[in-house]
Amino acid sequence: KSTNQNMDIIATLTKDSDPNKKFTNCDFAIFPKDAEKFNHTYRATFKYEDDTGVHTINWKFNIVPPTDDTDAILEIEPDKNSYQFNIDSNKEYYIYFEPNKEYPSISNISYSYNIDKSEFEISYYDPNILLLKTTSKNGGYITLRANGKEIRFDIK
Repeated sequence: KSTNQNMDIIATLTKDSDPNKKFTNCDFAIFPKDAEKFNHTYRATFKYEDDTGVHTINWKFNIVPPTDDTDAILEIEPDKNSYQFNIDSNKEYYIYFEPNKEYPSISNISYSYNIDKSEFEISYYDPNILLLKTTSKNGGYITLRANGKEIRFDIK
């Protein structure tokens, strides 16, 4: 983190745990437990030991948002329980649930709506982001419930 604090790791992905089966024996990924910010630079230090000794690798990285359209990223914070968004039809929205200790990833999803089910789709983008697509031409709404939050999307 930019505060020079150590991060708690929530998950480590290796060749054996890679769901896409693309990692080799030398590949791995780590996922921090704490919420990170889009477009914020972080510094990482990785120390390891092998047959030749102890090694340290340092690098910087930036968490890239899923889209350049910042209006299409809807952030859901842990300390607020109710949201209302006006959204456009025929546009993709990325609903980012900031992880916390109670909900490190998205869970307990349900929804209600007053439009035809064929006019919208909600899918996982990653463990903390849902992707919402709608094609409703007549307006309407979708109410999504997840992680103890209620989020209403009014479609323009």
